Amino acid sequence: MFRLFKRILLTFLVLVALVILASWIYLQRDLFGETPDTAFQEKMKSEPNYRDGKFQNIH
Repeated sequence: MFRLFKRILLTFLVLVALVILASWIYLQRDLFGETPDTAFQEKMKSEPNYRDGKFQNIH
């Protein structure tokens, strides 16, 4: 019984570690934190809650 529990726990921990690793790798892509292109910057500036160079919460 203890061997089965140990094996299940080890499998669960390995899966959690793989999910964390995959998430970290995915978030390292250039897409996150990339400077927006000029057309997108102009679109952002035209939004009503964009003031003083940043977005303002409306709540």
